[in-house]
Amino acid sequence: MRFLFQYGKQPKISSKEILNSIAEDSLKIYHIMKLLENIHGTEASLQIFKWLQSISDFEQHLKSSYSKDRLEVWYGLGSNLQSIVDKRGAVTQYSAPPEFVAEIGNKYLPKWNSILVCKGNSPDSNTSIHWHRDHGHFFGPAVMVNFGKAEYSQKHYDHGIQSMDLTNGDIIEINTKLIHQAKQISKLRYNITFREVRPEYSI
Repeated sequence: MRFLFQYGKQPKISSKEILNSIAEDSLKIYHIMKLLENIHGTEASLQIFKWLQSISDFEQHLKSSYSKDRLEVWYGLGSNLQSIVDKRGAVTQYSAPPEFVAEIGNKYLPKWNSILVCKGNSPDSNTSIHWHRDHGHFFGPAVMVNFGKAEYSQKHYDHGIQSMDLTNGDIIEINTKLIHQAKQISKLRYNITFREVRPEYSI
């Protein structure tokens, strides 16, 4: 579902979505993004980056109008990012990530069951993504590990637009149900996002 935002106005959200948001305690709709840790220069960072460079099955998906040029691969549960309303949305089981990657999710998002790894190697691919809210298959809280330079921004209902400059090894906590975007700055960038698929869509 596409959400439009105009500066100075509230996003258009249906009454049903508002009720769902109120009912879902874990959504934390007013949560502000937070830097959890920076692992740059650590053994864990080097191990993860080496693994990212070794991934050979990145695919270029054109399913989202928000990010047409990113390369991506799923681990655990993955979404086709299609509409749930017209029953095109589907969740698929993919292979498990390496244990040293899973440990990051276990530490900061213990109930994670989905990882999306994105790669951008400009000018051929790019991890930049326009303003959007994440797919309905997922709960809002997520954890992202960043390699490369990027700017992550979100539109908070009380505090307006908030932005954070990301660099190698940053691990941040985000609420993907707030409208957000990311701009890739460095030529090469990877990001690993841990999410939790809602139980009604889990397989």
